[in-house]
Amino acid sequence: MQFRHPAVVIDETITNLEYLTGLLLQDIDRGAIEKRQVTPSALKAIAALEAIRTLLPRLRIVRSNYADSDALPQ
Repeated sequence: MQFRHPAVVIDETITNLEYLTGLLLQDIDRGAIEKRQVTPSALKAIAALEAIRTLLPRLRIVRSNYADSDALPQ
C-alpha cells in the first residue's frame, strides 16, 4: 500500500463529508414528511447528519495539528 500523507486523507474526508451533508439535506427536504410523520429515510438521514456534525469538528482539529507539526512533511 502506498503511503498517503495523513493530512491529505483528512482533507479528502472532510470534503467528502461536506458533500455528503448536502446530499443528506436534499434527502430530508424531498418528502421528509408524509402524513404528518417523518419518513424512515429522513430519520436515517438525520442520524447520519448528527454523526457528521460530531465528526467534522474533530477532524478539523486533527488536521490543524498536522499543519503545526514538523513530524511529517507539509
